[in-house]
Amino acid sequence: MTVASSPPLSALADWRRWPERLGRVTNSHSYVPQIDGLRFLAIMQVVAYHAALRAQRSADRAAMPWDGWFAFLPNGVAGVELFFFISGYIIAYPFMTGHAPRLRSFYMRRVTRLEPPYILTVTLCCAAFVAAGGNVGPSPALRHIAEATPLWQSFAASLVYLHGLIFAASPRFNPPLWTLEIEIQFYILAPAIILAYLSLRTPTVRACVGVTAIMAALVLQAVLDPIASWHYSLLAHLFPFLLGIAVCDWASHTRPFERPPTAWADITLAIGLALFFASSTLFYVNFDTDGRALVLAVRASGILMLYLGAARGNIGRRLFGNRWIALVGGACYSIYLLHVPLLQVVTSILLKPFDLTGQPLLALVAVYVIVVPIVIASCMAFYAAVERPCMNRDWPRRLWSRVAGRSAGA
Repeated sequence: MTVASSPPLSALADWRRWPERLGRVTNSHSYVPQIDGLRFLAIMQVVAYHAALRAQRSADRAAMPWDGWFAFLPNGVAGVELFFFISGYIIAYPFMTGHAPRLRSFYMRRVTRLEPPYILTVTLCCAAFVAAGGNVGPSPALRHIAEATPLWQSFAASLVYLHGLIFAASPRFNPPLWTLEIEIQFYILAPAIILAYLSLRTPTVRACVGVTAIMAALVLQAVLDPIASWHYSLLAHLFPFLLGIAVCDWASHTRPFERPPTAWADITLAIGLALFFASSTLFYVNFDTDGRALVLAVRASGILMLYLGAARGNIGRRLFGNRWIALVGGACYSIYLLHVPLLQVVTSILLKPFDLTGQPLLALVAVYVIVVPIVIASCMAFYAAVERPCMNRDWPRRLWSRVAGRSAGA
């Protein structure tokens, strides 16, 4: 699905055509909707976790995520690692298919595509945090937040994707931004990593080296991730990116999305979903290094099976390729940027009149049924207005021409 430009506002009235009019803008004919379907799974898993956290706090202001029922809900970490896998896969694709971009073009594309929504979000969230007096509600569990850091320092560090590396903590005004800092670290190194991998000429050698590197990175994550000073480093999250690169290498030769669907792939998908969610329910278990490595291996297996199910399964292709699911998955960046601040605000406004103390199930239903749809709709509006126009590769030139034309006319 190649889309050339942003839709006029009048076209938005026909909601049945939104998936076509608002779909991800691409500059090639290789768009695979199932990849956006996997993004949908990842972002919904993250949103569901953070929404449940707001419900837990509505029922008990002093509750910790590792207390009681909440500890057994799937944690958002699995969704984050699925995102990392997809990033490795997507970034590697042009290199694997012989269309490697020039480095200047590669980095400029990351800047023009990602920076405007990110900078706007960081600025708005920080301003809203200040307007709220620096207190956005109960957060006793957020011990990984840089609460002692001056807000202007947190803001400045976040703008340049260095908050985690400098403060070994997430920003108060939008904690999930730390994962985007990991993504940026990968983007900076990705061309070198991929080109080094491709310098291994034979597929057999690449496969052996790739598997070895993935296993080493997985063990390294099990060792480093619990250490705050390493948690915000790419070294503690490298394995899903490497897994995506290796899978992309395999897919560039076998082209699984173009082959006939098979029943075994749907079985694989079901097992993958079970492993994916099961591994994320163990987040708050205090494992040793071996236990953490085993959980990561289970999650990696789940992600691989999810990919195979989406690529080769009859049900998997239809499910992850559904145009509405692909539409929301394509907007995952906007949803990720804004969902936590919006969850906090909308939950505070809509649930504040009700006393949900001691009623966690009712609070959970209220947040999922009332709050989450409003949050997703708001994020989709941001996507349509801000992120999607930035998907056009030449939007800076168009904007400059428009500004220059108006200046000349004046």
